[in-house]
Amino acid sequence: MPQGPKKSPPAEPTLQDSARHALGSLRPLAEKLRRSDPLLADQLMRAATHVAAEITNAERAPPHGRRPHLLGGLAATCEAMTLLRVAVDSRHCRWDSAKDTYYELSHTYLELIKRAATKRRGVAKKPRNGKSRAA
Repeated sequence: MPQGPKKSPPAEPTLQDSARHALGSLRPLAEKLRRSDPLLADQLMRAATHVAAEITNAERAPPHGRRPHLLGGLAATCEAMTLLRVAVDSRHCRWDSAKDTYYELSHTYLELIKRAATKRRGVAKKPRNGKSRAA
């Protein structure tokens, strides 16, 4: 009996989607922030755009060349999160309006960490002389 096409499981959100969502939620906040501190708003948008650019570069790179872009994305995400905390602490915006964006950035940060983490291969090496180091 012929069967219809197999249903594939729902696609896992990509890093690009996560970064795009964070960038989208950051834009309205940056526009409000631009009125009180335009330099901080520019830095925040530059850092968030850098996150998206590094993620795009990582997804386009060959598998062995992705890690540097992922680490660059981690650094840029950390910078954007720090700038967002600076904006809240200096009373340029309220935490209520910044928390959703902060959570999106932290989700992106965690996804980047998962993908940038090195995978250990193999088992621990045995000592050459048969003795353990602790002995």
